[in-house]
Amino acid sequence: METHLPCPELQGILREALAPCPEITDKCRGYMRWDPEHGHIPRGCLGATGHRDEVRLVIIAAEPGDPHAEEKYPATATPGEYLQLFTAHAYNCFAHSRDRYHANVRCLLSACFPGLTFDEQLRRVWITESCLCSAEKEGGSIPVKVTRCCADRYLKKQLALFPDAVLAAFSTKAVRRSSQLGFRVLACGALAPPGCNRKEGRESWEMVERAVKQLLDGGGDARSDVSDAGGRAGASADGGVGEGRREGCVSVPAGSNRDDEPHGGAGNMNSDAYVEMFRKMGFTDIQLRKTLKHVKPIPSLYFNRDGDAFVSFVGYVKDKASFPVNLWERIPPRKKKDDRPDVMTVVPKPGCERAAFEALLVYAGLNTEASR
Repeated sequence: METHLPCPELQGILREALAPCPEITDKCRGYMRWDPEHGHIPRGCLGATGHRDEVRLVIIAAEPGDPHAEEKYPATATPGEYLQLFTAHAYNCFAHSRDRYHANVRCLLSACFPGLTFDEQLRRVWITESCLCSAEKEGGSIPVKVTRCCADRYLKKQLALFPDAVLAAFSTKAVRRSSQLGFRVLACGALAPPGCNRKEGRESWEMVERAVKQLLDGGGDARSDVSDAGGRAGASADGGVGEGRREGCVSVPAGSNRDDEPHGGAGNMNSDAYVEMFRKMGFTDIQLRKTLKHVKPIPSLYFNRDGDAFVSFVGYVKDKASFPVNLWERIPPRKKKDDRPDVMTVVPKPGCERAAFEALLVYAGLNTEASR
């Protein structure tokens, strides 16, 4: 069997999960599934097939969906055998763009690493899951105690291996889980249905492409060898490309007791809390019923509070790509004058207020860089 194993450091982390993980009979009991003969093992990861210093992009998805019909594993396999089997299955799925998720990842890789074959791209990317096991119900809610346990045990160790790569989380679940680990991640729309069907979500993927290209442009050619990649890593740590990349990322605070429950309305922060947050973030002009100003040339955004103290923001539809749907929610106009086709009223999703505005600054910084 042709192998598509990741670097040794990742193999060690994943083998622990495939032992199987002791939490499957503890914190994860009743929520996640270990059933190899029906395809349920920790899986969904692929890439980093060279040296870990070659990786320039980490794609973080939410969790594996239900296994494909033919995806079955021996009940008595060793962790190493499970790893070889599931990476082979994942490789075939991505290589043949089996479903929308796989096809979207392939498109993203082609945009980030043009001119490289798929096998060459796999040396530059690590594709992983914020929670390694499938939920009891595909796409269902998972308690925070489970996702945090998995992230602390496995995701945190994975991300720590790639200090000089662009870290990008796709979907609200993946963003909230990964950003609580102390890393800075790009917050993007989901790569899988139904989230990938949203135009705003797809537009957020362009942020990843720009960030990777910015990293590569500042650090050499994407085809460079391992020793050159290691040299670039040192330069980034000194505040070069790597520092700029960290500024172009967001972290998302913890939310409710279920990390993926739907967000309802917004406006859960009052205007005074927003003003204090804006000051800490470097906004230079913060006045209610005025346009916000920042040292970066951010999209025009009006800071509004209506009679019942509900806080909202009004911007232009042409700038909607700056408001990723996993962090922002578009709502009906709060004022009659804003009921126009060229403007939109938006609010950060609850618990994501700071992350939403950090994402706004991300877009501002990347767009400014691209225009130079």
